Amino acid sequence: MARFVARRLLWLVPVLLFVSLVTFVLLHAVPGGNSTK
Repeated sequence: MARFVARRLLWLVPVLLFVSLVTFVLLHAVPGGNSTK
């Protein structure tokens, strides 16, 4: 069980980085978005 939890926590880091990167790119790619104000 501990190994399963450790593996999930290790996978959480790159997934969170990827999701935040995609969100950042989408917010800055949309013209007239909140990031341009």
